[in-house]
Amino acid sequence: MDLRIQKAASQEFERFWDYSAETVWNDIPEAERRDYDHAEFEQAFRKVAEPIVRSPQNVLYIAQIGGEFAGYIVIGPSHSPLGGKVYGFIWDLYVAKAFRRNGVGTALVETAVRFCREQGYQKVRLETAAHNSTAQALYEKLGFHSERLYLGKSVEG
Repeated sequence: MDLRIQKAASQEFERFWDYSAETVWNDIPEAERRDYDHAEFEQAFRKVAEPIVRSPQNVLYIAQIGGEFAGYIVIGPSHSPLGGKVYGFIWDLYVAKAFRRNGVGTALVETAVRFCREQGYQKVRLETAAHNSTAQALYEKLGFHSERLYLGKSVEG
């Protein structure tokens, strides 16, 4: 397998949006998705996500296999509201369906960890949907563990 990971060039950023919107859309609990118009959701998501992706502090890495797009990861700094200490944060990870379960996700996360080490961060964190057991299994295999738990409850009826 000819896996190559490199920093994205600015012209590659447009391709990122469709995949990123898909991952975030899939993270929304299914019962909540019916409350959203998909196109409006994507527009609103892009307004929030674009400053993160385009920040000069963050890096978008693209994975390719045999010249084909295989996935990406967005990594950069964040800080805890509890203490203000800066750490690395994986903002988004996507592996194209054709390349899943082939080590692409592992290689991208390892690239992000290396980036964090080079930046002098002592920790890297990420967030994933509670129902995304596939992603959770990958992260746990790579040494990530739960640090905080976010809970939600509908207040309707």
